[in-house]
Amino acid sequence: MQDKVHIFSKEEFMVLAAAAGISQIYGFPLREDMGEQEAVLVMQKLTEKGFLLSVDGKFQLQKMMADVMAQIKAVKTTIDVHKRSGRSCIVYIGDYGVKVSASTVREGMLEVQSIPLNEIWTCLTEEGWIPEEKEMLQ
Repeated sequence: MQDKVHIFSKEEFMVLAAAAGISQIYGFPLREDMGEQEAVLVMQKLTEKGFLLSVDGKFQLQKMMADVMAQIKAVKTTIDVHKRSGRSCIVYIGDYGVKVSASTVREGMLEVQSIPLNEIWTCLTEEGWIPEEKEMLQ
């Protein structure tokens, strides 16, 4: 069963990655020019949404998001899909898949979703990232 889709701004995604100790992510340049005030506001939003926790004056990722970022950090394989429209989707594969793509619903936002290994191909096909076999034969 696929997890629900979480929607983040690129800045929120970057802060979550930084909180997980990630300094590089394939496919997503991490901004180094984020000011302290902007970073504090982003951390505050993520805390309000329940993705970051403040423990003894330090920020920690909530367990589910810590697991997602751990998968990205320890990635074994990536699938990078690009459409003619310019949209792209990256699936980071470890113990399970983490799909990150630009949101079609909210401009400038990213959709993050974890997917069991045996459902990755089906998910990509159902969402139109990969054509079904009969479409490829035409």
